[in-house]
Amino acid sequence: MAIPRLDKDMRAKARDALAERMSRMSEKTLEQYLQDDSAEIRRASVLAVAMRDSLAHTDRVISLLLDPEPRVWRAAHAALHSLSKEDFGPTLNATDEEREQAILRWESWWQKKR
Repeated sequence: MAIPRLDKDMRAKARDALAERMSRMSEKTLEQYLQDDSAEIRRASVLAVAMRDSLAHTDRVISLLLDPEPRVWRAAHAALHSLSKEDFGPTLNATDEEREQAILRWESWWQKKR
């Protein structure tokens, strides 16, 4: 809750530290945090999934491409890109419709991957 109140440099460091700390949490705990009410927690947990190279929560990460918070859906895109070495979107300034289309592409990739 304190992260948004920090100055820009400290905010970036705190966000990195939170994601790093979360990367050491269990898969079950990360699953819960991916659904947290706090955008900061959702973002950090998505990045933690990527840091762990874990595909355990891929369905949830894909669904976060529609998160109302841009920093969350952009982190979800970065995590998926890191985990898959593919890029099915969305772009940084994507509309809701473009994000929905990206979800379909990511879901197709994930179906093939499984």
